[in-house]
Amino acid sequence: MWRKILLGAGILILLLGFMGSAWARKSLLERARDRFEPIPKTPPALMRNPLTPDKIQLGKMLLL
Repeated sequence: MWRKILLGAGILILLLGFMGSAWARKSLLERARDRFEPIPKTPPALMRNPLTPDKIQLGKMLLL
């Protein structure tokens, strides 16, 4: 059992070492751009839950 745990930990350390060297070459901003995308100006339309004036009014009431 301990052999499996140690083997798994060793493989994980090796993978992190390879990934870490690639990450070190990129700036923080470049890494963030790889992971995140801009917030859309309008919310995406939901196919089974369309936006209605009543829902907009409810949303405004909940913000108060």
